[in-house]
Amino acid sequence: MGQTPRALQPSLSERHFFGAELRRLRERADLSQARLGTMIRFSADLVRRVETADRFPSREFVGACDKALETGGSLMRLLPLLDKNQTSDGKRSAPSPTGGGLSSALSNRPTETSGLAEMVARVPFQPGVLDRAAL
Repeated sequence: MGQTPRALQPSLSERHFFGAELRRLRERADLSQARLGTMIRFSADLVRRVETADRFPSREFVGACDKALETGGSLMRLLPLLDKNQTSDGKRSAPSPTGGGLSSALSNRPTETSGLAEMVARVPFQPGVLDRAAL
């Protein structure tokens, strides 16, 4: 048998709430983290990290969990709560004292880029891509 699961505190943040809800649904379906990971083609470690609020889930991860756990889209409906608190580096965003947020950060970027630097600046970060098993 595995380790005793870490106690979750859903009231700490939206990410903790999502993790607790995922665990509740997974346990209701009588699935282990490894079995759910196999069913959705993501690693068991990613399932664990999302449940314990160590990682933000990707849209693909949430959709696959909804389908595997037959929740009728209840996890997908929680995704906008997570999206509003996530920045491109996967960490919780701090409130800006000026209220500018992402648009002010992007406006401070230098406008002159060329070559490889321009291509890299245009590629969006996709956190779930590296967690998916290679097929």
